[in-house]
Amino acid sequence: MNAIYLDTCSSDYFQGFGGPVVCTSVGSDNTMQSVMDDLLDDLQSGDLWLDGSAADENQWEAAERAIRYLFTGEDMSARFVDLDPCSCEEDYCQCDPVYVYVGLKVE
Repeated sequence: MNAIYLDTCSSDYFQGFGGPVVCTSVGSDNTMQSVMDDLLDDLQSGDLWLDGSAADENQWEAAERAIRYLFTGEDMSARFVDLDPCSCEEDYCQCDPVYVYVGLKVE
């Protein structure tokens, strides 16, 4: 199983993925460790379906390893620099959460 970085954006702009997706909100104060930990928490908090069937224990472990590998194999810090979820005009600010999306691909 592989974990694939998909995007860092607000939920309105996420274009989807043809498989399972884990996500977590991020900001400029997040560390790579905290983002990875939050993605692993998201993975553990939901149901994981692969090819129409609930994942077995080996597939859960493979998904966790894939997410860990994604963060150890690539410097992802540049993807989270200068994240500003707020757009401000004069006296009003609109803040939308920003999320990192990771897809899981079974091979």
